[in-house]
Amino acid sequence: MFAYLSKKVNDLFFLTLSKIAIPNNKKLKSLAWSTEHGYIACGGEDGLLKVLKLEAQKEDSTLGLAAPTNLAMNQTLEGHNGMVQVITWNEQYEKITSADEHGLIIVWMLYKGNWFEEMINNRNKSTVRGLKWDKGGRRICIAYEDGAVIVGSVDGNRIWGKELKCTELAAVEWAPHGRSILFGLSSGEIHVYDSLGIFLNKLPIYCLYDIHGAVSLACITWYRGEKGYFEQDCPVLAICYDVGRCQIMKHENDTSAAPTLLETGIHISCAAWNENGSVLAVGGQQKFASGQQQPERGLGVVQFYNPLGDHLRTLSVPGKQPSACAWEGLGSLRLALAIDSFIYFTNLRPKYQWTYCRSTSTLVYAFTRADTQERCVMFWNTKRNTFRIAVYNSLGSVMDSKTVKVEPKCLAMAGGYVVIADSSLIYLWQFKNPKTLFGMGAAIHADKPQTPDLGLLAAPSTKDPIAAITTSGSRHLFVARCSGEVVRYRLPDLWFDLAFQATEKRPNRIEVNADASILGLIDEHGMLTLHEVPDGQDENTASQKDQVSFDSFLRKDVWDLKFSEDDSKMFVAMEKTKMFIFHGVEAEPAVQTSAYIAGFRDLEVLGVLLDDLIQQGDQPKLNSISNIPVKALNSCRLLLESATLEKAKAFVEEHPHPRLWSLIAEAALNQLCLDTAEVAFVHCQNYQGIEFVKSLRNMQSENVRKPVRLRLLFRLPITQPTVTNSIFTIKGLTCHREEMGGFSFL
Repeated sequence: MFAYLSKKVNDLFFLTLSKIAIPNNKKLKSLAWSTEHGYIACGGEDGLLKVLKLEAQKEDSTLGLAAPTNLAMNQTLEGHNGMVQVITWNEQYEKITSADEHGLIIVWMLYKGNWFEEMINNRNKSTVRGLKWDKGGRRICIAYEDGAVIVGSVDGNRIWGKELKCTELAAVEWAPHGRSILFGLSSGEIHVYDSLGIFLNKLPIYCLYDIHGAVSLACITWYRGEKGYFEQDCPVLAICYDVGRCQIMKHENDTSAAPTLLETGIHISCAAWNENGSVLAVGGQQKFASGQQQPERGLGVVQFYNPLGDHLRTLSVPGKQPSACAWEGLGSLRLALAIDSFIYFTNLRPKYQWTYCRSTSTLVYAFTRADTQERCVMFWNTKRNTFRIAVYNSLGSVMDSKTVKVEPKCLAMAGGYVVIADSSLIYLWQFKNPKTLFGMGAAIHADKPQTPDLGLLAAPSTKDPIAAITTSGSRHLFVARCSGEVVRYRLPDLWFDLAFQATEKRPNRIEVNADASILGLIDEHGMLTLHEVPDGQDENTASQKDQVSFDSFLRKDVWDLKFSEDDSKMFVAMEKTKMFIFHGVEAEPAVQTSAYIAGFRDLEVLGVLLDDLIQQGDQPKLNSISNIPVKALNSCRLLLESATLEKAKAFVEEHPHPRLWSLIAEAALNQLCLDTAEVAFVHCQNYQGIEFVKSLRNMQSENVRKPVRLRLLFRLPITQPTVTNSIFTIKGLTCHREEMGGFSFL
């Protein structure tokens, strides 16, 4: 049994500090770490600007160990003369923006593995105190010490500029939503402007309520929510002051409740959120009480807090104080600190919520998904290394499930069977078998098709892996291998039936038609070819004429394929953004669409615009699903609307199909042409429809026929009506019209 506490209790442990020395003992002032690409940019005195990249851990034997500090890149960027005070990354466009004490701003870009100067801006009037890109990386806000503000685009164009009067700026920060900008004043005030530069309000600062004397703003840092949140609606905006006070707010309009207030006990110089907003690092110099002896070089300290203000750990660092700090991304908990002329790295180990059950070899741990606000608990059986199959009904309820040891790289369903396959094993599961309490299962190895045995699960992998599978009803399973060979098995016993070489290229997808006589294959290059399936007795009995026509059939750039469920000669294929419906090997005019093919029956293709549907999330729209009719169905409908019933009937006789005959039957019943309706029902092989027409013939009065006919067309139940002077009964006959145009009588 496992007990799980939903309340998060965090703690941190530290590993040994490691460091990188800067040449010529140049002191560092700024530091930024790209969370997406792994580059570290550091700036300091005399125009120092370097871009570093640490070696990645490639060997499994080093996983879980302290990350190395060996350099994979060490490039010095030249262009600045003064102290480089501010550095910021544009993660989306992979750019570095740096600014020095003289107001020179340079944007750097990566080209063929090296960084080059792309743009320069030199106002030459004041010092740059803040540089921040918005969340999308399309706009940058530049704050100068004299109150000048410039907002520019990623391509270097100026969007707007403004002079904030009677103010001395110290910091700037974009809101995650991009609609407002926070400007920090040297006096400690925080002013909020909209994205066009219009003043909105001042933030209330509660953490300085009992502070008297001069106070300076140390930094503003706002976690943008890219990797989820510590918990729902938690504080993410941290405002820190040099006197050691800090307040953490939910957003710029957080006035509903008091924010989280911190007394850090240090003179704050820098602060930063980690990549998922669960830890706030606050760096500075240790405070000492009046009269207490202080060390000569001071004492650098980094305090760690969670968003709710709980203190996690205190880290003592060499030197007087860190001038800047930055977190590594990509799931790591490594913090870089700029101290004097060194970059120090410390590896943090959180206190996770997890446990291990030895008796069942099950590891249980909790985590938060980045795309949701929910806390998830994972149960992982480390010994069995199994996978779980679940069968759902149309309401989303689980009908049956099973744990298997085969990784489901390929999956297909056939009636009451589920077939899964990895690179070498094929596993068949009969779910909800009525004869036994549990569903039956069988497995075969791709290299040993004659021996269905569950013991083969431990057999070695094959040299010719499985590439794709498909089923033909509940009769056959087709398996395509990487060599281009296609094997047919009989269901449900997985008995080897036949094998044939379909292509010399690696198959990506296979489909078979309604009677399993034709196989469509899309290879790794998007080429669609058709192949006649041998009958299993003599592979040379296939019609040479048909074989030649299939050999000449080739379509390029195909990414989806589906055969008609009720016509073995029709199929539909997607080529780029066009849908082609084929009769044999002849294509109808293309339909412009990017829909994925969900089904093809009754002369209509059911398409789903999955690209739009995924974007809609849990708010799907009906216009994401469309029914695309074939040319014959469109023509028949037009004839019924604009021409006579006889012309439409003649057209259907030339292009016979049960769906077209059902349209004729419906139109004939609407016009009370019972002879034509009866003929149409005969072609549809609809015995109940024929009986219904006979019942209508027995009704002598037109006033009786019309309401009964209307009840049929509008799907109303037909009871036993009684009409004056004409009493009749249709015994046990209730009808409705199916959505696809046919009729069924219950």
